[in-house]
Amino acid sequence: MKRFCNQIVLVILLATLVTVDNAKAQGQPPMGMTIETFELVDTNQQPWSLADQSDAKLVVVAFLGTECPLVKLYADRLNQMSRDLASQSVTFVGINSNQQDSLAEIQHFVRSFDLAFPILKDPGNRVADAFGATRTPEVIVLDQDRRVVYRGAIDDQNTYGIQQTTAKHHYLRDAINCLLVGKQVETAYTQAVGCIIGRRHQVDESSPVSYAGQIAGLLQRKCVQCHRSGEIAPFALTSYSEVAGWAGMIEEVVREQRMPPWHADAPPGHFKNDIRLTEAEKELIYQWVKAG
Repeated sequence: MKRFCNQIVLVILLATLVTVDNAKAQGQPPMGMTIETFELVDTNQQPWSLADQSDAKLVVVAFLGTECPLVKLYADRLNQMSRDLASQSVTFVGINSNQQDSLAEIQHFVRSFDLAFPILKDPGNRVADAFGATRTPEVIVLDQDRRVVYRGAIDDQNTYGIQQTTAKHHYLRDAINCLLVGKQVETAYTQAVGCIIGRRHQVDESSPVSYAGQIAGLLQRKCVQCHRSGEIAPFALTSYSEVAGWAGMIEEVVREQRMPPWHADAPPGHFKNDIRLTEAEKELIYQWVKAG
C-alpha cells in the first residue's frame, strides 16, 4: 500500500497541478470539483439519486455502453469490485449516456453480466456532460464530499485491438485502496480508453451531406458486410439511429486508419474486394459528423 500512497508533499502538489491542466486541456472538469446531485432512472424504472448515497464513503461512477468491446471486457471486473467493496461502503453505479442504446438493450446487458450495481439511463447525456465523461468505459471516483478524486481508465490491461494477459497498473483499484485508508491517490487522472459516448448533437440542416444522401450507401458498400446482426463486428450500422450514435467513433477510427480493416499490400492494379475508403469518402464522413 505504501508503494501506491506515500507521496512527498511537493510531488503531490505538482502532480495535482498537471492533472488539472490535462483535464482542462481535454475539456474535462478539473480534479477536486464537487459533483452536484443528480437523479436518473435505472433499468427497473426505479429512481437513483446521488443525494441518497449519503452512507457511502466513496461512489464509483462508471460510464458504460452496451456494445462497446472494451466495456464488455471490463464489465465482470467492475461487477466483482462492486461486490468485494460493498462491505466497505463503496457504492458502484453505471450510467449509459449513449443515444443508440435502448432501455431494452441496457436491460439485456445487465442480465447478461448479472450486474450487482444499477445501470442508469442518461437521456440527452446531461449527466455525462456534467461529469465531463467522453468514453465508455470511463470511471470517476467521488469521495465522501462528492469531489472528483480519480477519473479515467480502470487499468491498462486492454486497449484498442490489444488484450494483455494482465494489467501492469490497476488505477481504479489503487485509487480506492488509498482513499479507504485516508491516503492521497497517486495517479488521480488517466486517459480513458474506449468508445466515444454517443451524444445527441445540434444538427446543421444546411449541410450538403446527409445520411440518406451519401452516408447510408457508403456504409453499405464498405462497412455493413461486417457491421450487421450475426457478423463479426461488435455493433450494427444498418439504421440511422445506430449510425448516428456511433458517429464520433466512426470519425475517429477512420481518421486513425483503424477502420475499415485492410492489411493487404496491394501490387500494381487493385483488389476487387478493396474496402478501403477513398479520401473523398472520408471527407463525406467528416462533414456529416461535423454537421451533427
